[in-house]
Amino acid sequence: MSDQAASSRDATQATAWLLVGALGFVWLFPMLLLRGMSLDGVVYATISRNLAVGLGDAWHLIYTATEREFRDSPPLAFVLQSGFFRVLGDHWWVERLYSVATLLPTGGLLVLIWRQLLAAWPRLLAYAWLPMLLWVSMPAWPWIYRNNLLENTLGIFTALAVYASLRATSDTRWWAAWTTLAAASIAAAVLTKGPVGLFPAVTPTVAWLTLRQQTAGRSLVVQLTLLGCLAALTTLVLADPVRQEFLSEYFQKQIVNSLQGRRETVSSPFGQGALLWTLVVQDLLPSAAMAAACVVWARRRRMDVAAEGLGSAGYFCLLTAASASIPIMISPKQSAYYAAPSWPFYALSLALWCLPAVDAILTRAAQRASWTRATWWTRFAALVTIGLVVGLSPLWAGRYHRDRSLGQDVEEIARVVEPHATIAIPESMENEWSLQAYLFRWHYISLEVTEEPAPGAFQLDFAAASEVPENLELASDNLSLYRLYRPSGATAALGGAAASR
Repeated sequence: MSDQAASSRDATQATAWLLVGALGFVWLFPMLLLRGMSLDGVVYATISRNLAVGLGDAWHLIYTATEREFRDSPPLAFVLQSGFFRVLGDHWWVERLYSVATLLPTGGLLVLIWRQLLAAWPRLLAYAWLPMLLWVSMPAWPWIYRNNLLENTLGIFTALAVYASLRATSDTRWWAAWTTLAAASIAAAVLTKGPVGLFPAVTPTVAWLTLRQQTAGRSLVVQLTLLGCLAALTTLVLADPVRQEFLSEYFQKQIVNSLQGRRETVSSPFGQGALLWTLVVQDLLPSAAMAAACVVWARRRRMDVAAEGLGSAGYFCLLTAASASIPIMISPKQSAYYAAPSWPFYALSLALWCLPAVDAILTRAAQRASWTRATWWTRFAALVTIGLVVGLSPLWAGRYHRDRSLGQDVEEIARVVEPHATIAIPESMENEWSLQAYLFRWHYISLEVTEEPAPGAFQLDFAAASEVPENLELASDNLSLYRLYRPSGATAALGGAAASR
Protein backbone atom coordinates (compact mmCIF):
# COMPACT_ATOMS: atom_id res chain seq x y z
CA MET A 1 0.00 0.00 0.00
CA SER A 2 1.40 3.42 -0.95
CA ASP A 3 1.98 6.12 1.65
CA GLN A 4 -0.85 8.18 0.14
CA ALA A 5 -3.27 5.24 0.26
CA ALA A 6 -2.26 4.46 3.85
CA SER A 7 -2.77 8.11 4.82
CA SER A 8 -6.18 8.16 3.16
CA ARG A 9 -7.13 4.96 4.96
CA ASP A 10 -6.09 6.37 8.34
CA ALA A 11 -8.06 9.54 7.66
CA THR A 12 -11.12 7.46 6.83
CA GLN A 13 -10.90 5.53 10.09
CA ALA A 14 -10.41 8.72 12.11
CA THR A 15 -13.40 10.28 10.40
CA ALA A 16 -15.54 7.25 11.16
CA TRP A 17 -14.60 7.38 14.84
CA LEU A 18 -15.39 11.08 14.97
CA LEU A 19 -18.81 10.47 13.41
CA VAL A 20 -19.60 7.77 15.96
CA GLY A 21 -18.51 10.05 18.78
CA ALA A 22 -20.53 12.96 17.42
CA LEU A 23 -23.63 10.79 17.07
CA GLY A 24 -23.36 9.55 20.64
CA PHE A 25 -22.64 13.06 21.91
CA VAL A 26 -25.66 14.58 20.17
CA TRP A 27 -27.86 11.75 21.48
CA LEU A 28 -26.80 12.11 25.11
CA PHE A 29 -25.21 15.45 25.99
CA PRO A 30 -28.44 17.48 25.92
CA MET A 31 -30.04 14.99 28.31
CA LEU A 32 -27.32 15.59 30.90
CA LEU A 33 -28.74 19.07 31.36
CA LEU A 34 -32.47 18.27 31.36
CA ARG A 35 -34.62 17.35 34.33
CA GLY A 36 -37.03 14.43 34.45
CA MET A 37 -36.33 10.73 34.16
CA SER A 38 -38.12 7.40 33.98
CA LEU A 39 -39.59 6.17 37.27
CA ASP A 40 -37.07 3.33 37.59
CA GLY A 41 -34.19 5.72 37.07
CA VAL A 42 -35.42 8.11 39.76
CA VAL A 43 -35.96 5.23 42.21
CA TYR A 44 -32.45 3.88 41.61
CA ALA A 45 -30.95 7.37 41.97
CA THR A 46 -32.83 7.92 45.24
CA ILE A 47 -31.51 4.69 46.75
CA SER A 48 -27.98 5.45 45.57
CA ARG A 49 -28.09 8.98 47.00
CA ASN A 50 -29.42 7.59 50.27
CA LEU A 51 -26.44 5.25 50.50
CA ALA A 52 -24.09 8.16 49.86
CA VAL A 53 -25.52 10.21 52.74
CA GLY A 54 -25.60 7.30 55.17
CA LEU A 55 -29.21 6.17 54.87
CA GLY A 56 -28.97 2.37 54.90
CA ASP A 57 -26.20 0.19 53.56
CA ALA A 58 -25.66 -2.24 50.71
CA TRP A 59 -27.82 -4.95 52.29
CA HIS A 60 -30.36 -2.60 53.84
CA LEU A 61 -31.42 -0.38 50.96
CA ILE A 62 -33.69 2.52 51.88
CA TYR A 63 -35.98 4.15 49.35
CA THR A 64 -38.01 6.68 51.39
CA ALA A 65 -38.77 7.17 55.07
CA THR A 66 -42.03 5.27 54.62
CA GLU A 67 -40.77 2.70 52.05
CA ARG A 68 -37.62 1.65 53.85
CA GLU A 69 -36.71 -1.86 52.80
CA PHE A 70 -36.07 -1.97 49.06
CA ARG A 71 -35.33 -5.50 47.89
CA ASP A 72 -36.55 -5.44 44.31
CA SER A 73 -32.99 -5.49 42.94
CA PRO A 74 -29.53 -6.58 44.09
CA PRO A 75 -27.39 -3.76 45.50
CA LEU A 76 -24.22 -3.47 43.42
CA ALA A 77 -25.37 -0.82 40.93
CA PHE A 78 -26.60 1.35 43.80
CA VAL A 79 -23.30 1.02 45.61
CA LEU A 80 -21.38 2.07 42.50
CA GLN A 81 -23.70 4.98 41.74
CA SER A 82 -23.50 6.15 45.35
CA GLY A 83 -19.80 6.75 44.72
CA PHE A 84 -20.71 9.45 42.20
CA PHE A 85 -22.90 11.15 44.81
CA ARG A 86 -20.12 10.97 47.40
CA VAL A 87 -17.67 12.62 45.04
CA LEU A 88 -19.96 15.11 43.25
CA GLY A 89 -22.55 15.88 45.91
CA ASP A 90 -26.34 15.66 45.93
CA HIS A 91 -27.36 17.32 42.64
CA TRP A 92 -30.22 16.36 40.34
CA TRP A 93 -27.84 15.71 37.43
CA VAL A 94 -25.52 13.24 39.19
CA GLU A 95 -27.55 10.15 38.23
CA ARG A 96 -27.68 11.36 34.63
CA LEU A 97 -23.90 11.66 34.55
CA TYR A 98 -23.48 8.20 36.06
CA SER A 99 -25.91 6.71 33.55
CA VAL A 100 -24.09 8.23 30.58
CA ALA A 101 -20.68 7.36 32.04
CA THR A 102 -21.51 3.64 32.10
CA LEU A 103 -21.47 3.50 28.30
CA LEU A 104 -17.73 4.30 28.22
CA PRO A 105 -16.44 1.05 29.76
CA THR A 106 -19.06 -0.95 27.83
CA GLY A 107 -17.96 0.65 24.58
CA GLY A 108 -14.31 0.10 25.45
CA LEU A 109 -14.95 -3.58 26.13
CA LEU A 110 -16.83 -3.89 22.85
CA VAL A 111 -13.69 -2.63 21.09
CA LEU A 112 -11.51 -5.08 23.04
CA ILE A 113 -13.80 -7.99 22.09
CA TRP A 114 -13.59 -6.87 18.46
CA ARG A 115 -9.80 -6.84 18.61
CA GLN A 116 -9.75 -10.26 20.25
CA LEU A 117 -12.02 -11.78 17.61
CA LEU A 118 -10.06 -10.21 14.74
CA ALA A 119 -6.57 -10.85 16.07
CA ALA A 120 -5.83 -12.92 12.95
CA TRP A 121 -6.79 -10.01 10.66
CA PRO A 122 -4.61 -7.05 11.80
CA ARG A 123 -5.67 -4.90 8.86
CA LEU A 124 -9.32 -5.08 9.93
CA LEU A 125 -8.75 -4.13 13.57
CA ALA A 126 -9.11 -0.46 12.66
CA TYR A 127 -12.79 -1.03 11.90
CA ALA A 128 -13.66 -1.23 15.60
CA TRP A 129 -15.82 1.84 15.02
CA LEU A 130 -18.20 -0.28 12.92
CA PRO A 131 -19.83 -2.28 15.77
CA MET A 132 -19.86 0.93 17.81
CA LEU A 133 -21.79 2.68 15.03
CA LEU A 134 -24.32 -0.15 14.75
CA TRP A 135 -24.73 -0.21 18.54
CA VAL A 136 -25.23 3.54 18.86
CA SER A 137 -27.69 3.48 15.95
CA MET A 138 -30.17 1.26 17.79
CA PRO A 139 -33.24 3.43 18.55
CA ALA A 140 -33.48 2.45 22.23
CA TRP A 141 -29.74 2.93 22.83
CA PRO A 142 -29.97 6.62 23.86
CA TRP A 143 -33.09 5.93 25.92
CA ILE A 144 -31.43 3.54 28.36
CA TYR A 145 -28.46 5.84 28.90
CA ARG A 146 -30.74 8.81 29.48
CA ASN A 147 -32.76 7.03 32.15
CA ASN A 148 -30.32 5.48 34.63
CA LEU A 149 -31.38 1.86 34.19
CA LEU A 150 -29.70 -1.09 35.89
CA GLU A 151 -28.99 -2.58 32.47
CA ASN A 152 -26.37 0.14 31.95
CA THR A 153 -24.24 -1.16 34.82
CA LEU A 154 -25.13 -4.76 33.99
CA GLY A 155 -23.79 -4.31 30.45
CA ILE A 156 -20.33 -3.43 31.77
CA PHE A 157 -19.96 -6.63 33.76
CA THR A 158 -21.43 -8.96 31.13
CA ALA A 159 -19.19 -7.49 28.42
CA LEU A 160 -16.18 -7.85 30.73
CA ALA A 161 -17.13 -11.46 31.47
CA VAL A 162 -17.36 -12.31 27.77
CA TYR A 163 -14.03 -10.63 27.03
CA ALA A 164 -12.29 -12.37 29.94
CA SER A 165 -13.71 -15.73 28.86
CA LEU A 166 -12.45 -15.17 25.31
CA ARG A 167 -9.00 -14.44 26.67
CA ALA A 168 -9.18 -17.53 28.87
CA THR A 169 -9.97 -19.76 25.89
CA SER A 170 -7.06 -18.42 23.83
CA ASP A 171 -4.35 -17.79 26.44
CA THR A 172 -2.55 -20.94 27.59
CA ARG A 173 -0.43 -19.12 30.18
CA TRP A 174 -2.86 -16.81 31.99
CA TRP A 175 -6.07 -18.68 31.34
CA ALA A 176 -6.76 -19.28 35.05
CA ALA A 177 -6.49 -15.56 35.86
CA TRP A 178 -8.78 -14.64 32.97
CA THR A 179 -11.26 -17.33 34.04
CA THR A 180 -11.29 -15.96 37.59
CA LEU A 181 -11.91 -12.46 36.24
CA ALA A 182 -14.76 -13.80 34.11
CA ALA A 183 -16.33 -15.49 37.15
CA ALA A 184 -15.99 -12.32 39.25
CA SER A 185 -17.59 -10.28 36.47
CA ILE A 186 -20.52 -12.69 36.21
CA ALA A 187 -20.99 -12.54 39.98
CA ALA A 188 -20.97 -8.73 39.76
CA ALA A 189 -23.54 -8.88 36.95
CA VAL A 190 -25.83 -11.08 39.08
CA LEU A 191 -25.41 -8.71 42.02
CA THR A 192 -26.47 -5.90 39.68
CA LYS A 193 -29.58 -7.33 38.01
CA GLY A 194 -30.03 -10.92 39.12
CA PRO A 195 -30.01 -14.13 37.03
CA VAL A 196 -30.11 -12.24 33.70
CA GLY A 197 -26.41 -11.62 34.26
CA LEU A 198 -25.57 -15.32 34.06
CA PHE A 199 -25.44 -15.67 30.28
CA PRO A 200 -21.63 -15.25 29.99
CA ALA A 201 -21.28 -18.41 32.10
CA VAL A 202 -21.53 -20.43 28.86
CA THR A 203 -19.12 -18.27 26.85
CA PRO A 204 -16.28 -20.86 26.86
CA THR A 205 -18.64 -23.46 25.38
CA VAL A 206 -20.00 -21.00 22.81
CA ALA A 207 -16.41 -20.09 21.90
CA TRP A 208 -15.50 -23.74 21.36
CA LEU A 209 -18.61 -24.37 19.24
CA THR A 210 -17.88 -21.43 16.96
CA LEU A 211 -14.25 -20.27 17.15
CA ARG A 212 -12.51 -23.60 17.87
CA GLN A 213 -9.42 -21.85 19.24
CA GLN A 214 -8.70 -24.75 21.59
CA THR A 215 -9.37 -28.45 21.77
CA ALA A 216 -12.60 -29.72 23.29
CA GLY A 217 -10.72 -30.93 26.37
CA ARG A 218 -9.04 -27.58 26.95
CA SER A 219 -12.33 -25.70 26.50
CA LEU A 220 -14.02 -28.08 28.94
CA VAL A 221 -11.37 -27.32 31.54
CA VAL A 222 -11.97 -23.57 31.16
CA GLN A 223 -15.73 -24.04 31.30
CA LEU A 224 -15.61 -26.21 34.43
CA THR A 225 -13.14 -23.86 36.10
CA LEU A 226 -15.45 -20.92 35.39
CA LEU A 227 -18.42 -22.74 36.89
CA GLY A 228 -16.33 -23.79 39.89
CA CYS A 229 -15.24 -20.21 40.55
CA LEU A 230 -18.84 -19.07 40.27
CA ALA A 231 -19.93 -21.70 42.77
CA ALA A 232 -17.19 -20.60 45.17
CA LEU A 233 -18.17 -16.94 44.86
CA THR A 234 -21.84 -17.82 45.39
CA THR A 235 -20.95 -19.72 48.55
CA LEU A 236 -18.89 -16.78 49.77
CA VAL A 237 -21.71 -14.29 49.20
CA LEU A 238 -24.36 -16.48 50.81
CA ALA A 239 -22.18 -17.30 53.82
CA ASP A 240 -23.33 -14.09 55.50
CA PRO A 241 -26.89 -14.47 56.91
CA VAL A 242 -27.68 -10.81 56.13
CA ARG A 243 -26.75 -11.19 52.47
CA GLN A 244 -28.54 -14.52 52.31
CA GLU A 245 -31.75 -13.03 53.71
CA PHE A 246 -31.62 -10.08 51.31
CA LEU A 247 -31.03 -12.20 48.21
CA SER A 248 -33.60 -14.80 49.27
CA GLU A 249 -36.29 -12.15 49.64
CA TYR A 250 -35.23 -10.54 46.35
CA PHE A 251 -35.44 -13.91 44.59
CA GLN A 252 -38.94 -14.58 45.88
CA LYS A 253 -40.22 -11.03 45.43
CA GLN A 254 -38.79 -10.36 41.99
CA ILE A 255 -37.86 -13.59 40.23
CA VAL A 256 -40.48 -16.06 41.45
CA ASN A 257 -43.32 -13.54 41.38
CA SER A 258 -42.31 -12.38 37.90
CA LEU A 259 -42.23 -15.93 36.53
CA GLN A 260 -45.65 -16.57 38.07
CA GLY A 261 -47.10 -13.39 36.58
CA ARG A 262 -47.66 -11.70 39.93
CA ARG A 263 -45.75 -8.55 39.00
CA GLU A 264 -46.08 -6.24 36.01
CA THR A 265 -46.86 -8.32 32.92
CA VAL A 266 -46.41 -7.49 29.26
CA SER A 267 -49.44 -6.00 27.54
CA SER A 268 -48.98 -6.97 23.91
CA PRO A 269 -50.76 -9.07 21.30
CA PHE A 270 -47.49 -11.00 20.99
CA GLY A 271 -47.62 -12.13 24.62
CA GLN A 272 -44.25 -13.33 25.84
CA GLY A 273 -42.93 -12.90 22.31
CA ALA A 274 -43.25 -9.13 22.70
CA LEU A 275 -39.60 -8.75 23.61
CA LEU A 276 -38.51 -10.74 20.55
CA TRP A 277 -40.75 -8.62 18.32
CA THR A 278 -39.39 -5.39 19.81
CA LEU A 279 -35.82 -6.63 19.61
CA VAL A 280 -36.06 -7.52 15.93
CA VAL A 281 -38.35 -4.81 14.60
CA GLN A 282 -37.38 -1.86 16.77
CA ASP A 283 -33.93 -2.36 18.23
CA LEU A 284 -32.06 -4.24 15.51
CA LEU A 285 -33.82 -3.24 12.31
CA PRO A 286 -32.04 0.09 11.65
CA SER A 287 -28.59 -1.39 12.31
CA ALA A 288 -29.40 -4.51 10.30
CA ALA A 289 -30.65 -2.34 7.43
CA MET A 290 -27.40 -0.35 7.44
CA ALA A 291 -25.33 -3.53 7.39
CA ALA A 292 -27.47 -5.08 4.64
CA ALA A 293 -27.26 -1.92 2.53
CA CYS A 294 -23.45 -2.09 2.62
CA VAL A 295 -23.47 -5.76 1.60
CA VAL A 296 -25.90 -5.20 -1.27
CA TRP A 297 -24.02 -2.11 -2.48
CA ALA A 298 -20.68 -3.93 -2.56
CA ARG A 299 -22.04 -7.01 -4.31
CA ARG A 300 -23.88 -5.06 -6.97
CA ARG A 301 -20.66 -3.28 -7.82
CA ARG A 302 -18.83 -6.60 -7.96
CA MET A 303 -16.45 -5.77 -5.15
CA ASP A 304 -14.38 -8.47 -3.50
CA VAL A 305 -16.14 -9.07 -0.17
CA ALA A 306 -14.62 -12.43 0.75
CA ALA A 307 -13.05 -12.76 4.19
CA GLU A 308 -12.59 -16.38 5.15
CA GLY A 309 -12.95 -17.11 8.84
CA LEU A 310 -15.01 -14.08 9.88
CA GLY A 311 -18.17 -16.19 9.87
CA SER A 312 -17.14 -18.13 12.97
CA ALA A 313 -16.57 -14.91 14.90
CA GLY A 314 -19.96 -13.64 13.73
CA TYR A 315 -21.66 -16.83 14.90
CA PHE A 316 -19.96 -16.50 18.29
CA CYS A 317 -21.38 -12.99 18.75
CA LEU A 318 -24.81 -14.01 17.51
CA LEU A 319 -25.04 -17.00 19.88
CA THR A 320 -23.79 -14.85 22.76
CA ALA A 321 -26.42 -12.22 22.01
CA ALA A 322 -29.15 -14.85 21.77
CA SER A 323 -28.10 -16.38 25.09
CA ALA A 324 -28.50 -12.93 26.65
CA SER A 325 -31.92 -12.08 25.21
CA ILE A 326 -33.89 -15.26 24.56
CA PRO A 327 -34.01 -16.59 28.16
CA ILE A 328 -35.64 -13.35 29.32
CA MET A 329 -38.69 -14.23 27.24
CA ILE A 330 -39.77 -16.98 29.64
CA SER A 331 -41.06 -14.34 32.04
CA PRO A 332 -44.47 -12.66 31.63
CA LYS A 333 -42.76 -9.49 32.87
CA GLN A 334 -40.99 -7.96 29.87
CA SER A 335 -39.71 -4.60 28.77
CA ALA A 336 -37.76 -3.84 25.63
CA TYR A 337 -34.70 -2.60 27.52
CA TYR A 338 -34.29 -5.91 29.36
CA ALA A 339 -32.38 -7.13 26.30
CA ALA A 340 -29.95 -4.18 26.38
CA PRO A 341 -26.90 -6.26 27.47
CA SER A 342 -27.33 -8.32 24.30
CA TRP A 343 -27.28 -5.28 21.98
CA PRO A 344 -23.46 -4.93 21.80
CA PHE A 345 -23.17 -8.56 20.71
CA TYR A 346 -25.85 -8.23 18.05
CA ALA A 347 -23.97 -5.14 16.85
CA LEU A 348 -20.75 -7.15 16.74
CA SER A 349 -22.38 -9.94 14.74
CA LEU A 350 -23.86 -7.47 12.23
CA ALA A 351 -20.53 -5.66 11.96
CA LEU A 352 -18.65 -8.88 11.26
CA TRP A 353 -21.20 -9.80 8.59
CA CYS A 354 -20.90 -6.52 6.69
CA LEU A 355 -17.20 -5.87 7.45
CA PRO A 356 -15.83 -7.21 4.15
CA ALA A 357 -18.32 -5.08 2.23
CA VAL A 358 -17.55 -1.96 4.26
CA ASP A 359 -13.83 -2.54 3.82
CA ALA A 360 -14.24 -2.95 0.06
CA ILE A 361 -16.41 0.17 -0.24
CA LEU A 362 -14.08 2.39 1.76
CA THR A 363 -10.95 1.00 0.11
CA ARG A 364 -12.34 1.86 -3.33
CA ALA A 365 -13.56 5.27 -2.14
CA ALA A 366 -10.16 6.09 -0.66
CA GLN A 367 -8.60 5.74 -4.11
CA ARG A 368 -10.51 8.72 -5.40
CA ALA A 369 -8.81 12.09 -5.44
CA SER A 370 -11.83 13.78 -3.89
CA TRP A 371 -11.98 11.43 -0.91
CA THR A 372 -9.46 13.34 1.22
CA ARG A 373 -11.45 16.53 0.80
CA ALA A 374 -14.71 14.71 1.59
CA THR A 375 -13.32 13.25 4.83
CA TRP A 376 -11.99 16.67 5.84
CA TRP A 377 -15.39 18.30 5.38
CA THR A 378 -17.09 15.44 7.20
CA ARG A 379 -14.84 15.88 10.22
CA PHE A 380 -15.39 19.62 10.12
CA ALA A 381 -19.18 19.15 10.05
CA ALA A 382 -19.03 16.71 12.98
CA LEU A 383 -16.96 19.11 15.08
CA VAL A 384 -19.24 22.03 14.22
CA THR A 385 -22.26 19.97 15.25
CA ILE A 386 -20.67 19.15 18.60
CA GLY A 387 -19.77 22.81 19.07
CA LEU A 388 -23.32 23.94 18.30
CA VAL A 389 -24.81 21.46 20.75
CA VAL A 390 -22.46 22.68 23.49
CA GLY A 391 -22.93 26.34 22.59
CA LEU A 392 -26.72 26.15 22.56
CA SER A 393 -26.95 24.03 25.71
CA PRO A 394 -27.76 27.02 28.00
CA LEU A 395 -31.07 27.30 26.14
CA TRP A 396 -32.32 24.02 27.63
CA ALA A 397 -30.17 23.54 30.72
CA GLY A 398 -32.38 22.84 33.73
CA ARG A 399 -35.56 22.52 31.70
CA TYR A 400 -37.76 19.43 31.87
CA HIS A 401 -37.33 16.59 29.43
CA ARG A 402 -40.37 14.84 30.92
CA ASP A 403 -42.75 15.13 33.90
CA ARG A 404 -42.72 18.92 33.69
CA SER A 405 -46.00 19.53 35.52
CA LEU A 406 -45.15 16.88 38.10
CA GLY A 407 -41.69 18.35 38.63
CA GLN A 408 -43.07 21.85 39.09
CA ASP A 409 -45.59 20.57 41.62
CA VAL A 410 -42.81 18.79 43.49
CA GLU A 411 -40.83 22.02 43.71
CA GLU A 412 -43.89 23.92 44.93
CA ILE A 413 -44.62 21.28 47.57
CA ALA A 414 -41.01 21.50 48.73
CA ARG A 415 -41.34 25.28 49.00
CA VAL A 416 -44.05 24.73 51.60
CA VAL A 417 -43.10 21.46 53.30
CA GLU A 418 -39.81 21.07 55.15
CA PRO A 419 -37.33 18.31 54.21
CA HIS A 420 -37.71 14.97 56.00
CA ALA A 421 -41.42 15.58 56.56
CA THR A 422 -44.12 13.03 55.76
CA ILE A 423 -47.25 14.04 53.85
CA ALA A 424 -50.46 12.09 54.36
CA ILE A 425 -52.24 10.90 51.21
CA PRO A 426 -55.52 9.04 50.64
CA GLU A 427 -55.61 5.47 49.39
CA SER A 428 -56.57 6.73 45.93
CA MET A 429 -53.05 8.19 45.60
CA GLU A 430 -51.05 5.15 46.66
CA ASN A 431 -49.98 4.47 43.07
CA GLU A 432 -48.50 7.94 42.52
CA TRP A 433 -45.08 6.34 42.27
CA SER A 434 -43.37 9.11 40.32
CA LEU A 435 -44.53 11.77 42.78
CA GLN A 436 -43.18 9.70 45.65
CA ALA A 437 -39.87 9.15 43.87
CA TYR A 438 -39.26 12.79 42.95
CA LEU A 439 -40.24 14.12 46.37
CA PHE A 440 -37.72 11.99 48.23
CA ARG A 441 -35.02 12.15 45.57
CA TRP A 442 -35.01 15.93 45.44
CA HIS A 443 -36.25 16.97 48.89
CA TYR A 444 -36.35 13.99 51.32
CA ILE A 445 -40.14 14.32 51.58
CA SER A 446 -42.12 11.08 52.05
CA LEU A 447 -45.72 10.12 51.34
CA GLU A 448 -47.81 7.85 53.54
CA VAL A 449 -51.28 6.43 52.98
CA THR A 450 -53.29 7.04 56.14
CA GLU A 451 -56.88 7.69 57.10
CA GLU A 452 -55.94 9.54 60.28
CA PRO A 453 -53.01 11.90 59.66
CA ALA A 454 -50.97 13.00 62.64
CA PRO A 455 -51.90 16.38 64.13
CA GLY A 456 -50.29 19.20 62.18
CA ALA A 457 -49.43 16.98 59.20
CA PHE A 458 -49.71 18.18 55.64
CA GLN A 459 -52.14 16.30 53.42
CA LEU A 460 -52.13 15.86 49.67
CA ASP A 461 -54.88 14.95 47.23
CA PHE A 462 -55.57 15.10 43.52
CA ALA A 463 -56.42 18.48 42.03
CA ALA A 464 -59.86 17.12 41.17
CA ALA A 465 -60.78 17.03 44.87
CA SER A 466 -64.01 19.02 45.05
CA GLU A 467 -63.71 20.79 48.40
CA VAL A 468 -61.29 21.55 51.18
CA PRO A 469 -61.57 18.94 53.98
CA GLU A 470 -62.76 20.05 57.37
CA ASN A 471 -60.17 21.76 59.62
CA LEU A 472 -57.76 22.11 56.69
CA GLU A 473 -56.78 24.94 54.38
CA LEU A 474 -54.93 25.13 51.09
CA ALA A 475 -51.20 25.42 51.65
CA SER A 476 -50.53 26.57 48.07
CA ASP A 477 -52.46 27.82 45.08
CA ASN A 478 -49.67 26.99 42.62
CA LEU A 479 -50.11 23.24 42.13
CA SER A 480 -51.53 21.93 38.87
CA LEU A 481 -51.88 18.18 39.49
CA TYR A 482 -52.52 18.05 43.22
CA ARG A 483 -53.91 19.94 46.19
CA LEU A 484 -51.76 20.44 49.27
CA TYR A 485 -53.51 21.06 52.59
CA ARG A 486 -52.34 21.99 56.06
CA PRO A 487 -54.23 22.32 59.34
CA SER A 488 -56.09 25.62 59.53
CA GLY A 489 -53.92 28.37 60.94
CA ALA A 490 -50.71 26.34 60.72
CA THR A 491 -48.23 28.84 59.30
CA ALA A 492 -45.08 27.91 61.19
CA ALA A 493 -44.15 25.07 58.88
CA LEU A 494 -44.62 27.25 55.82
CA GLY A 495 -42.57 30.07 57.26
CA GLY A 496 -39.80 27.77 58.40
CA ALA A 497 -39.66 26.00 55.04
CA ALA A 498 -39.64 29.25 53.11
CA ALA A 499 -36.94 30.71 55.34
CA SER A 500 -34.75 27.63 54.86
CA ARG A 501 -34.87 28.25 51.15
